[in-house]
Amino acid sequence: MHIQDKADSRIFAIDLGDFRVETVQDVMGISTPSQGTLGEVRITRGLDRSKAFTDWIERTLADGGADDARQDITITVMDADEKPGQRIRLLRAVPTGWTEPSLDVENAEPVSESVTVAYEEMRIE
Repeated sequence: MHIQDKADSRIFAIDLGDFRVETVQDVMGISTPSQGTLGEVRITRGLDRSKAFTDWIERTLADGGADDARQDITITVMDADEKPGQRIRLLRAVPTGWTEPSLDVENAEPVSESVTVAYEEMRIE
């Protein structure tokens, strides 16, 4: 499931545990976990990356995704006026991949990076 179109003006807020840590550019590929498999989502982050979220990603990837590093993540879809809408809770989530920041000079796109996060359970609120 891709939540945002290019012409869309929605904003995505990320909560790590109980704390809002940052807003992100895009959320793509949310899949529902099935028996014995993990769901995955790709989160595209811009220049305003939070230290807390970045530290969790780096620490978890360096430790090989240790079970004690798993966190619940909530993605809140907000409209252009930052009014919260749909909330997607990803339970026992762990980062599994990271794409380094890149600049798309041809299309004048801003610097961004993407993080792949796997999770055991998803709840839509």
